[in-house]
Amino acid sequence: MMASTMVEPPAAADSPTLNKIKCSGAITIGYREASIHI
Repeated sequence: MMASTMVEPPAAADSPTLNKIKCSGAITIGYREASIHI
């Protein structure tokens, strides 16, 4: 599941929408990890 989100075509890497998804995804994952550690 993790690996599939990391792999993407180079052409799509510069897409603003994808960047937005990436950013919110990173925030969600970071929040989850923080919650687990707390």
